[in-house]
Amino acid sequence: MTTGTGRITWAIKESLLDYLHADPELGVELADGATFDSVRGASLPCVVRGDGTVEATGSVVLTALGGSLTVALRGVVISRGRLVTADPLGGPGDRRALVDLRRTSPPDPDPRVTRYEARLSPEAAVLFAFRYPPSTRFADLALVPDDAATVRIP
Repeated sequence: MTTGTGRITWAIKESLLDYLHADPELGVELADGATFDSVRGASLPCVVRGDGTVEATGSVVLTALGGSLTVALRGVVISRGRLVTADPLGGPGDRRALVDLRRTSPPDPDPRVTRYEARLSPEAAVLFAFRYPPSTRFADLALVPDDAATVRIP
């Protein structure tokens, strides 16, 4: 059951985006209403299920260095304080936690927006050749509802 719709907005990590943008062959693949720009990062349409699980309905995939570096925000699910995505190193159907999430304090000035501190999940460090160790702080992630309802990730 869907209880609301909105957008997951995430600037990912400034140093990572700078590194990706230095590659003249940077590939940006967008699907199903998702957007990406070098300043604001990714914005994915999403639905919020009755159990509080957030599922992105769009995707952003960034590739650089001839495909050896991929940031895949595809099949994104936020649940139990983690953002899980399709594993770019795995096979079809494989998934990997990308970041662990914790509500920010103080909360977002807009009471409709739920903002989260994002830290690299231990199993995701391999995606970045261990350049970022587990728990490295990434950009805050926000869940912005389309309607007046306040939606929170459990």
